[in-house]
Amino acid sequence: MLEKCDYREARDLMISHVAPVGIEKVPLSSCAGRVLAREAAAQEDIPPFDRSPYDGYAFRAEDVKTASAESPVTLKIVDYIAAGDVPHRPVTAGTAAHLMTGAPIPEGADAVLPFERTRFTDEEVTIDTAVKPGSNVIYAGEDVKRGTVLCGPGALIDAGLAGTLAGQGIFAPCVYKKPLVGVISTGSEILEEDEAPVPGRIYNSNRYSLQAACELAGCETVYIGTARDDEAIIAELIDQALKTCDAVILSGGVSVGDFDCTPAAMEKAGVRILVHGLALKPGMAGAYGIYTGDSRKSTGYGQAEGFGQAEESDQTGHSVQADKIGQADRIGQADNPGQADRIGQADNPGQADNSGPASDAGGIPVFGLSGNPAACMTAFYAVVLPVLRRQMGFALEKCLPPQIRVCLKKEYSRKNQSSRLLRGRVDPAAVVQEMKITGGQGNQVLSSLAGSNAFAEIPAGMAVKAEEPVDAFLIDQL
Repeated sequence: MLEKCDYREARDLMISHVAPVGIEKVPLSSCAGRVLAREAAAQEDIPPFDRSPYDGYAFRAEDVKTASAESPVTLKIVDYIAAGDVPHRPVTAGTAAHLMTGAPIPEGADAVLPFERTRFTDEEVTIDTAVKPGSNVIYAGEDVKRGTVLCGPGALIDAGLAGTLAGQGIFAPCVYKKPLVGVISTGSEILEEDEAPVPGRIYNSNRYSLQAACELAGCETVYIGTARDDEAIIAELIDQALKTCDAVILSGGVSVGDFDCTPAAMEKAGVRILVHGLALKPGMAGAYGIYTGDSRKSTGYGQAEGFGQAEESDQTGHSVQADKIGQADRIGQADNPGQADRIGQADNPGQADNSGPASDAGGIPVFGLSGNPAACMTAFYAVVLPVLRRQMGFALEKCLPPQIRVCLKKEYSRKNQSSRLLRGRVDPAAVVQEMKITGGQGNQVLSSLAGSNAFAEIPAGMAVKAEEPVDAFLIDQL
């Protein structure tokens, strides 16, 4: 077990013990922000045919090779082709086809001019400039060639990828499931929303901060409950969460006080603690562990054989056969018999894809974070969120937050024995990346996290002058 280690060491160790939680087929219309679980390869050329980029005329370049303002060439219009229509006859010597943007180039034609560069009537078009073969023709496959790998497992489905998948007729891609994160609050001083204020007790803010942060990151959450400072009660809630959840986050009870019993409760529930404490302020107190017991949930979370298995589940909970050769991701349309669409098609049965877990990965991570709100959320962004992103299916290099260099607008003169993460805001539009510290930085001060989008790291034993560059990482561009 590591004690008071660098937060990056704790983060990487925890990542090495988890894996994506599973795979499901989801309608493309509901896939924004999801993570692709299968390699996507183009099944056809995009565009699938030679087409026109303009409203204009298609003709043979050979017919106008001598055209000039002094000696224009007039061609007979023999066809009208609208977008979505097909050519009705070929273009031959001395003829042209009137066509609209996106319309197919007719047989025989090899050049296009837009309307505004011609003179025309209903029957004829006059061209006064020579053009080369291929002018203003968008050729089949110019955007995407058939067989091209569009993206691999671990890619975020954004607007561009969603449109690309739709362009290939893939309307039900295989994506990684959203991790279900169980949140537990501990502390006899905690008040819930339905309780009246009582002297000496405080409302539970960590629950809402953690659930909001998890859901904004793309996870689902469930609140397991609140436990007073009692090892047996906390262990019972952890055990309850382990039966249904993919990850568990507790806040409170991780320091060294008489009533700090969360680490002991984690062990009582069967969690193996890997890290106890971080060399970090705020967020020093904490316990980070993994559960690999037999009481994991029945969906097969994290089991190595779960990756590449034929049976998966869709959003309704019904099983789908996602890895059978020849099964289409196109709704209502089959692939050619025996032909695999790389999304939703078989890796060899039981064989993991390249983004799958290492053989020793697949446990349920359990995070015991500080009850102090700012310390809790600092540790969440520094350690917990990258681990959850791995469970979401992101490739390892995409689990980590974007690193930048920033200049603090004000000096930070306090020297700490451990590294300190300062909450602040960076203006992405600025030429020089400056970070404004957004209020107090104490363990209890949560308000300075509101509106923050970055953490600047002050190394142990150092003070930083105004405008001096320091390392930082972003928290709203994960």
